[in-house]
Amino acid sequence: MPAGVLMRRPMGAPGEEEEDGGGSHRQRAEVRFPRRRTAGFADLSDRFRQQSGARDFQKQFFHVYSRRLEAMRPRLAARAKEEGHRVVALSEMETVGSQEEVAIVGTVFKNQALKPNVLKELAEDQGLPAQPLSSYTSDGDDLILEDSLQRIRLRGEGLDVGRMVTGVVVAAIGKEKESGKFHVRKVLFAPPGPQPERPLFQEDRFVVFLSGLDLASDRSQTLGPLQLAVDWICGEVGEMEDQASLEDPEVGPAAKGGRIHT
Repeated sequence: MPAGVLMRRPMGAPGEEEEDGGGSHRQRAEVRFPRRRTAGFADLSDRFRQQSGARDFQKQFFHVYSRRLEAMRPRLAARAKEEGHRVVALSEMETVGSQEEVAIVGTVFKNQALKPNVLKELAEDQGLPAQPLSSYTSDGDDLILEDSLQRIRLRGEGLDVGRMVTGVVVAAIGKEKESGKFHVRKVLFAPPGPQPERPLFQEDRFVVFLSGLDLASDRSQTLGPLQLAVDWICGEVGEMEDQASLEDPEVGPAAKGGRIHT
């Protein structure tokens, strides 16, 4: 028998009698195993798989940001209009008065002076490796809002620079008090998009996600936790009351990374 693998001895039906070594008979105890519910499964991940030979390093992130802005702009514009703000494009800012409050929609770019820059590092290379930092944020970080044509710097007390990241599409409410600088009073984020209708279960069902199984490792300490996980999923851990509480909800396990380590 392989080390670390538990085998079950076949048992007779509950209520059957068996003869012990002394010739007397005893009744078998009832053995119950948790029942697991089932759920349909369809692998829809094909559209996320990178096809062989289809890598294109020319597009980089621009097409991702463009599609995101295109999809989010109508929702953010509608929300800004609901709050009574006039929505203008960045290219129309020159027609807006300095005292008029408007809403502009775009993608946030966070300018971080401490962020690693490959071109800068190559230009300033002195043969010494760059020292890693514990954080690439600083008080000097600033935000820029851009669309497919123009960009404008964001200023004002309505901004929380530390919580903003590059790539987020927002609607900024404020005024352009000075050329090229938009003073923000408030930031709007997109509401949740339309959700497709899906059938709902009448009761809860759960999937067990496992990671870090390390099946190819020669370390024996991985066998114990693995066997414990198997026993728990099969409902064989603890007393009968504990096992009864594990009945039904789980519909299956899924291994999600760290399965093999060499």
